[in-house]
Amino acid sequence: MDNWQQLESALPPTPPPIDQGVVLLTSGQLLKIHGVTLYPIEAVSEVARLREMGVAKMGGISTGIGFLGSPGWALGAGAALGILEGALSSSARKEGARLLVDAENKHLDLRRNGRAFRFGRIQNRDQPNPNLWRVDELIRRKVDCGAMMRADRNQFLARYGKTKADLVDGMLEVNQTQTFVYDGGEFFIADTETGLMNIRWQNVVAYTIAAN
Repeated sequence: MDNWQQLESALPPTPPPIDQGVVLLTSGQLLKIHGVTLYPIEAVSEVARLREMGVAKMGGISTGIGFLGSPGWALGAGAALGILEGALSSSARKEGARLLVDAENKHLDLRRNGRAFRFGRIQNRDQPNPNLWRVDELIRRKVDCGAMMRADRNQFLARYGKTKADLVDGMLEVNQTQTFVYDGGEFFIADTETGLMNIRWQNVVAYTIAAN
């Protein structure tokens, strides 16, 4: 073994490259994405459920405020709801308006409480569709089994290979998988070389991933 081979063998292994996203915007600007913000799938599903119920009751009607139920639709609570209730005749449509406002308020809360993940952790990051991006994270969580019905509690304990003797003050610590996904909005929050940025996916004309 020559001196160069000895030197190489003494060096620490080269760490694997870390993926980053690269997007080209309609403006011609090229952005490198080091991370994105994702949201708990349960909360995203709840917003989608409220929107679906609201649109169904509204019948997809159009008002002077905008087309209710469209992807970009958003209303502030209170005053906007009062305007809508005055303009709508049926009780079902008024209930639909309330559901849509509730959905948008929950969506705002969701956007304020997202989790930032390094781009290399995101599953399906090779796909140019944020709706396919996700992160599954193992978390340690305390579950209140005391509030469960007996049959539900026994089924829950069996799922984790536990018995009633494992409960501490009615609580059980378990490992659960929390899934984080894109919220489906017009913008996604990205950590770029210039800092955090809200990017409208419709303005992306090219996308790829590359080693950092």
